[in-house]
Amino acid sequence: MLAQLGRIVGTLVLAYVVFQVGLLALTMTFGRSPELVIPPLILAGVTVWWFLLRRGSERRQH
Repeated sequence: MLAQLGRIVGTLVLAYVVFQVGLLALTMTFGRSPELVIPPLILAGVTVWWFLLRRGSERRQH
């Protein structure tokens, strides 16, 4: 139970970090603009989806 909670929290923290790094990179490259928020959101969503798929496949193997 505790390990599963740790994985969930870790996944959320990683998604947040990926979002912030993507947003920072786009802001430094292109300047602030509302439409630049969308790509980091997509990147964070794909990251969370990938980790959830990986966690699901690990669970099936055990």
